[in-house]
Amino acid sequence: MKKLNAKMIAICGILTAMTIVLAEFLGINLPMIQISFNFIPIVFAAMYLGPIPACIIAALADFVGALLFQGSVNPFITIIAAIMGLGYGVFLYSGSPVNKALTASFCKLFKSSKHPERIAVVIVGAIAVLFDIIVVTFILTPITLHIYYNLSYAAMYPTRILKALIMLPLETVVISLMDSQLIPRLRKTSLLRGV
Repeated sequence: MKKLNAKMIAICGILTAMTIVLAEFLGINLPMIQISFNFIPIVFAAMYLGPIPACIIAALADFVGALLFQGSVNPFITIIAAIMGLGYGVFLYSGSPVNKALTASFCKLFKSSKHPERIAVVIVGAIAVLFDIIVVTFILTPITLHIYYNLSYAAMYPTRILKALIMLPLETVVISLMDSQLIPRLRKTSLLRGV
């Protein structure tokens, strides 16, 4: 994790606000599911700042968003959001031992290809998204919704499976593009220097 300073706090605040806006206003509502892009700032925080800032941003965005738009907060849903951010950080932050081990393994496995690093980023990104889908979308959230709101598991899982089939490739592509295009360009600017 990077050192905490005023610039990092400001960036975390901006990413938290972006997460709330993307969650509440810029989603795609399909007949059975809602596709939200609120994962983008959390993934950026995970890749650039580390697991703890991503965890805090995800939890704060859920907490503030719930207060502003729903009028109440379910602390367990906020904890689940924090776990999501932490999971992305553990898998996607280049300083994470898990990321280092997985990236090295996949680079070695695909060393004969032209760009083994790019392949490793895509696979590690897909693993991070699968962690989120399995732990957050399929296990923790349904249990919480069942306990607190008495929602039926049978009613929840068909839409969750459909959403997972859409989000796995979408999030994996976004992670790959962020790693190859966005973060290298931002590192060259003064915006993220000193963070």
